[in-house]
Amino acid sequence: MASPEKIKQLDDAVRNTNYERMLEVLEHTDLSQINQSGTDASIALITLIRHGKHMSSEFYKCVQLLIDKNININLKDKDNRRTALSWAAEIYINEQMRKVRLLKELTDENEITVNELAVTNHKLKQLRMTIELFEKELGIVHPKSSSRFSNRSNLCERLQKCQEEGNRNYISGINKSDTIDVDGTKYNALELCFKNKWLIPAAYIFDKYDADSKITVWRENEKENQDKILELILREDEGIPQLLCTILKKFQQKSNHYPACYRKIMDVIKNKNLNDLYSNLNGKDFLFRTPLHYAIRYADDLTVVELLSYGASLGSTNISAPVQRNNCYKYWRMFWRTIYGWCKCCKCKNTKQNMQKDDISLKLLNSEQDDSSEENVMI
Repeated sequence: MASPEKIKQLDDAVRNTNYERMLEVLEHTDLSQINQSGTDASIALITLIRHGKHMSSEFYKCVQLLIDKNININLKDKDNRRTALSWAAEIYINEQMRKVRLLKELTDENEITVNELAVTNHKLKQLRMTIELFEKELGIVHPKSSSRFSNRSNLCERLQKCQEEGNRNYISGINKSDTIDVDGTKYNALELCFKNKWLIPAAYIFDKYDADSKITVWRENEKENQDKILELILREDEGIPQLLCTILKKFQQKSNHYPACYRKIMDVIKNKNLNDLYSNLNGKDFLFRTPLHYAIRYADDLTVVELLSYGASLGSTNISAPVQRNNCYKYWRMFWRTIYGWCKCCKCKNTKQNMQKDDISLKLLNSEQDDSSEENVMI
């Protein structure tokens, strides 16, 4: 077994995320002894993930070094019985959710929050690379259902295993409508995750949901769970445009859940940097339509004005500049006049009537020709 002195040296180097020191210690250590389960040295990788310096430029190099030295990445810690991948997945998801909360709180004057966002973005990049490395080593980049976990009665066990090991194989093939009886109450997979605070499988499951299903889950849960669910939904930027398109399509339904969900999402994403904000507002759904397209068709005046003011477009390949709020009505009016020639359908009649109720819009209406050459905004 590796000497206590060597184990202590390795532990110190891991906690300080010191690549050169780790390399030096490992070169003079019997690696077969390090991989013996139950030793402090055997969980060096877990220690690095949990207690290492994620901001260090050497963090990912240290992870790669341990894997290159054939450390057993399937070993579990003694106290929690969890693997390095499980800890990395949980820290990564928590950091994503922390970023969502920071964006929600961000103001132009809050320099501390801006700095924290820069830090968390760097940590997310390092952790993402680490997780991809683990998954490649474990062969779970393209997960397949396991016959051992094909029975619905094993639902709870599968979710727990996913939480403990961070391995999405355990939940691949889970049907969101599958339920299990626990103490006389039926729970589906997500409800079990929230009941037991299993964040990792909950995040994986949300990643597989389409936008409409995500909104349904958000809408149907208790109020105290809605913020947590929304944080899970908004972890990754890639799905936000599709989410907004789906919400805006349903604005005219009697339920007020969709406007409320839209409001919460906009309160978060409007604080992103301009490139991220434009990307979220100008992304397209499977029909290659942007959120602004659905806002014009289905939403109210203020929603269209808000999207325009943050740089939303109808699908131009060029990124639009933000439109001043007092000019938004003019561009909306020009769009409807171009398509319908005014008053050829009830929608544009209503639009014109609504615009005339607003003094600012009425002034812009009368001065359109004078102002049309002053702006350079592409919708």
